[in-house]
Amino acid sequence: MSRISKLIAGVLTMGLLMLPCTFNAKADTNSVHSSLLTDSNVPTTDPSLGSVLSDLGNIFLNSKTNWTFVPFAVIAPGAKNGTVGGGIGAFYNINKYVMAGARLEWLDGGWWIPNGTMTLQYPIHPLQFIGTGKSWQQFTFTPLVYGGVGYPLSGLSLGNTTLPGKNNLGTGPIGIAGVGGAASIYSDKNVSIYAVADAEDWTGLPQHVYNIGLAIRLRI
Repeated sequence: MSRISKLIAGVLTMGLLMLPCTFNAKADTNSVHSSLLTDSNVPTTDPSLGSVLSDLGNIFLNSKTNWTFVPFAVIAPGAKNGTVGGGIGAFYNINKYVMAGARLEWLDGGWWIPNGTMTLQYPIHPLQFIGTGKSWQQFTFTPLVYGGVGYPLSGLSLGNTTLPGKNNLGTGPIGIAGVGGAASIYSDKNVSIYAVADAEDWTGLPQHVYNIGLAIRLRI
């Protein structure tokens, strides 16, 4: 097993192990900055496999307040058909420390890559010790580590139709693993905005891929 495969497997395994033991942890309602996605509507159930699966099944039916949307720029120095692109992601906070989501990425007219990821996050307040009652005490930095799987669509043949764009990653799924962080820059009762940056590895690319964007969480 390659190093990146081991990393992806480790991230996904850690995320799955954390699901049942943390579903009953309530969100921090004292601060809108408590994590990238957390609020009082985080599912809180008994930590059984049945309840976990039930909550996951209700994610798309019953809740909107734990969704975060992330437009981002992509920089891929190792790509042969271009180094700059963009993407959009949608992520759901399963609990305070685990979130799952999907992204769609584009690079230089091709590589339309839908991918799903599972992320481990740990929000911290590094400026709490400076003074008392100051707004900067609510500043949150959230380290992130994630793994996932994507599938390049550019150049894919569907019957008599071939999707446009170049694809230098080959056919079939690709592995994705990365680390990064999110820093809070604005928050009120309706929206929270975070600056997000990360570096990730894709199977098939010799160099890191870099993403820079804004995470926007709407409370609706």
